[in-house]
Amino acid sequence: MLNLWLGGLVCCACIAIGWFERLRYQKRVNVAGDLVTLIAYIGEQIRYNMTSLPRIFEGFYALHPRSAVAEACKDYPVLGDVSLPRGEWAEVSELLLSLGRSDLLGQEGRLSFVCARFEAMQSAATADCRGKGNLYAKLWCVLGVGLLIWMV
Repeated sequence: MLNLWLGGLVCCACIAIGWFERLRYQKRVNVAGDLVTLIAYIGEQIRYNMTSLPRIFEGFYALHPRSAVAEACKDYPVLGDVSLPRGEWAEVSELLLSLGRSDLLGQEGRLSFVCARFEAMQSAATADCRGKGNLYAKLWCVLGVGLLIWMV
């Protein structure tokens, strides 16, 4: 009976690990989507409303308060951390801190370039989530069931 309980606990732990691994991939997809939304919002506010950068970030935080990106940019120009690989977040923070240092056409060109880059990053993250995230979740589940059978 003790083996059954221990096997069940090990099986549940393995399933939980696989589930959290899949959530990690899903969180990256969500952050990439939030970045695309943020860049589009910044471009819209700069082009049409000529809004200052601190007000842009305040407005984005008011519209999307649950967004991880909005939380990181809430205290602009001090940027918080987002769960992205270090190189990608360095590129984002460099873009956000470089806004307002050139003319409007230069900013629009940079924003459109970065928006296209983040859309590609979002599609790659979605493919990773579907492929690797589901794979790891299933592998951990099979491992847990296999250990349960072996322990019983």
